[in-house]
Amino acid sequence: LCAQADWLSASRLPWPLGGKPTSGATVIRALLTLIAFLVTLPVIGVMTFFAVIFLAGPHGGVLPQWTEPVVLILGWSVVIVFPTLVARKVWLRTGKAK
Repeated sequence: LCAQADWLSASRLPWPLGGKPTSGATVIRALLTLIAFLVTLPVIGVMTFFAVIFLAGPHGGVLPQWTEPVVLILGWSVVIVFPTLVARKVWLRTGKAK
């Protein structure tokens, strides 16, 4: 029974770069984090796109024309930072139990 349950650790030898093999929990944790990032990214991207187009669109947005670069930079910042924060939150929440 012990030999059957230990098949995963035996299949990881030898491990490249001399590091410890990752556990199954770490792989699941990484997959959940990746899924959270990939789901959040298009949702935030679409919402930010429409907000930027509405606020500083090329054909008469709500804000003055000189604010277009600022709104564009802020929009890209939101698209990059927010999904990263959500993924970080998932990574921390799925951490090891204490």
